[in-house]
Amino acid sequence: MALHTKLSFKSMSKQQYMQTLQDQIKRLNVIIDRKIMIGRTYRAEARQHRLLVAKLRKHRNPGFFDKLSSVFHREYA
Repeated sequence: MALHTKLSFKSMSKQQYMQTLQDQIKRLNVIIDRKIMIGRTYRAEARQHRLLVAKLRKHRNPGFFDKLSSVFHREYA
């Protein structure tokens, strides 16, 4: 089962993008669980999982400068 991890944030809404990331993470979790149960290595899937979770966190939590700029624009607009 191949997962497509190259998602384009520009071609869909943020909500759709986040939902797609979450769906892919769930699928990977199932694959990883199955591989653990049968004693196979799951290194590649773990790496994909880490990358997807990082993407999810990046879009969920704004960074320091994003917060700072929103405060600046709010106060001086």
